Amino acid sequence: MSDFHNDELIRRLERLGNLKPTPEATRTAVERVRLALLQARVTKLSSRRKIMLKRFAVAAAVLLGVGTLFAWLLPSPSSARTALAEVQAAMQSSHSVTCRQVTRIKGEPDESVRMLILGNGLWRTEGSDGSYTIMDIGKHRVLLVNSQKREATLVQGWNTPQVNLYEHVKNLPNDTSAKALPGKKLNGKEVLGFVVKMAGSGPVGSPPDLTVWADAKTRLPVRIEVEGKDDGKAGEIIVDDFVFDKELDAKLFAFKPPAGYKLETEGVAELPAAPADPQLKDLVVTPLVGIGPVKFGMSRPEVERLLGKPDGVQELGKNGYVDMNYGSRGYFIGVNKVYGVAMISCVSQVEMAVRVRDFSGKTDKGITLGASTADIIRAYGEPDSKKTNMDSSFLDYRKLDAHFSLFSDKLVHMMFNRPRPTK
Repeated sequence: MSDFHNDELIRRLERLGNLKPTPEATRTAVERVRLALLQARVTKLSSRRKIMLKRFAVAAAVLLGVGTLFAWLLPSPSSARTALAEVQAAMQSSHSVTCRQVTRIKGEPDESVRMLILGNGLWRTEGSDGSYTIMDIGKHRVLLVNSQKREATLVQGWNTPQVNLYEHVKNLPNDTSAKALPGKKLNGKEVLGFVVKMAGSGPVGSPPDLTVWADAKTRLPVRIEVEGKDDGKAGEIIVDDFVFDKELDAKLFAFKPPAGYKLETEGVAELPAAPADPQLKDLVVTPLVGIGPVKFGMSRPEVERLLGKPDGVQELGKNGYVDMNYGSRGYFIGVNKVYGVAMISCVSQVEMAVRVRDFSGKTDKGITLGASTADIIRAYGEPDSKKTNMDSSFLDYRKLDAHFSLFSDKLVHMMFNRPRPTK
């Protein structure tokens, strides 16, 4: 999954707190909420620190995406494979690790989370306010617990990369070079220091350099440092306070919220098979009209009669708005109790936090996922608004109530709203 447009989504999320839940506000905001909701709260960090984390880790994963991290232990290119094998063997023999992650942005208070990681693909993050997140990589599920609101959300079908430092380290490639730093003592330990260039590129530009310090004897990490900027402000992330092989209570990783907490479930554990009938899958979306046989204004029962049962249905708010999940076909339909079908969203896996299939249909002008900005403009003319954020672009056509999101000039998401009422 990519976080290419998370900055924009989180910015819009923050605005929602001041909106009254009118039908008009709901229909234009719900989809952005749904897309950003999961990414924005996984680590229980503030939105700006969350964005900063992702800017630092774009080369591999949402958080400590360190696909080449432990290449820092390479004293010379010729000994790379041997050194990495020693590191991986040491990590394989450890059944747990805990560490602290501190995010610092100039002029703002530090923010710290604690991570507890088991070797079987389970991990937990704990915020300072008592809220926590549990992830099971193997079963693609996440439990988000908000202690302040006494609420919990179970997300099934989670599709993020492995944001687990321990699992990344155990499965690293060993073909990356690193620049050695003079050894020194850190927290009473003799350590080896390296600057590692993270390979690859991401939606926010060139990947950062990591400064990593490792115990010279055990070959286990002691401290990881990375610097960058967030909206022009200098900042850094420090991961330290590593403890290996500490016994961790299994209850800490239980997918069951505390007693008395309200639990909501989102997503589906497994995607159902896509329908064989192309008339139910490869649909044509027409702005201001609808998708396939479904028209704006139709009721939920009418949608189900025409398209069949959705993968799931989620109620959003208290005004009868539901999000009908047809993610196994690549689209979602928002239905308002009063106004009927109000929103149609055609998605791709690259932008989604949960597993979906890419939308295989097209618009009335022949636009499909993967289209370029030029393709869309040729089809629909110049947009009323065009915004660019790093490698992401957002085209808005107000008269059509159509919105296109692109990453690296490839269309990854289309959203269409019902026509505005005539005055």
